[in-house]
Amino acid sequence: MSGHNEASWIQGGKEHALKVGPTELYTPGPNEVLVNNYVVAINPIDWKVQSTGWFIKQWPMIIGCDSAGEIAAVGKGVTRLKVGQRVIAHSPVLATNEAKFGSFQKYSIADEILVAPIPDSITFEEATVLPSALTTSFAGLFGQKNLRLPYPPAGNAPPGSALLIWGGSTSIASVAIQVAVAAGYYVLSTASAHNMDYVKSLGASAVLDHRKDTVVGDVVAALEGKQLAGVYDAVGTKDSQEYCIEVLQKVGGGRLATVLDLQVPVPEGIQANSLFALSIYLEERDISDAMWRRWTSEALANGSLKCKPDPLVIGTGLDKIQEALDRSKAGVSAAKVVVKL
Repeated sequence: MSGHNEASWIQGGKEHALKVGPTELYTPGPNEVLVNNYVVAINPIDWKVQSTGWFIKQWPMIIGCDSAGEIAAVGKGVTRLKVGQRVIAHSPVLATNEAKFGSFQKYSIADEILVAPIPDSITFEEATVLPSALTTSFAGLFGQKNLRLPYPPAGNAPPGSALLIWGGSTSIASVAIQVAVAAGYYVLSTASAHNMDYVKSLGASAVLDHRKDTVVGDVVAALEGKQLAGVYDAVGTKDSQEYCIEVLQKVGGGRLATVLDLQVPVPEGIQANSLFALSIYLEERDISDAMWRRWTSEALANGSLKCKPDPLVIGTGLDKIQEALDRSKAGVSAAKVVVKL
């Protein structure tokens, strides 16, 4: 391990470009590990934080949620992870406001409960698309304020149960579909015609064209003979929320978890919640224990969890992160922007 660390810092204010500069080489505390980050991924929340200052309570700050690399050091109490082990990690920086957790640096601290080993057969570029999507999927599918579904394996889902995941080609849905299938659910999803085959490859049993005026009726027809266990809105726009609520109304009510703030009225008979991914770090840690500590590595090893969507590598180096943020903000489809460090 080298004796220094560098980061791509947010300087403060809105729309300020990131600046590469030195930072501390941290020592992991109890239940923490130090990760040597080889690849980091860009999530929409990253450029939204840069644009708005959301979540940030002190400046400058190091943000970034997703990384893949190797364990460089372990803190007291960490027994399942070892130095040199290949891992993915989800940073809780947006909950803690501590720069040591931000992934946009060469070495970052991670809480071991949000870290999972990866097999040698998976590249760091492939693996780094997963962390935030995993946490967001777990929170939405299993959280008590959200859909309250049982964990995998498949036998835990009631027979005939179906789940609607809106926005199947998004990075979150790309993981949520796989997790729901592993839990035994018949998954319906939506996508553009261009991405339907991709969404089916994730395990969705039926994929409806969200651009058609008949999409709500098409979803309801596809649910005939099945019990809808809930709706996961992986898009979170006003339009997607309205569609999801309309589906629930037509089938007699139910639960909706959406990835962004609720923007529409919620009718009687429907329980809707704007999910916060890190709720399974701050509160419902039993979910992280079951899914991050135990399920993720096994699923990657046996192939039931694929690293999807594919990584779109922008370049190499901390100085490429700003370009990557801009590329993500411009929009990508069935891909996730990543940077090699």
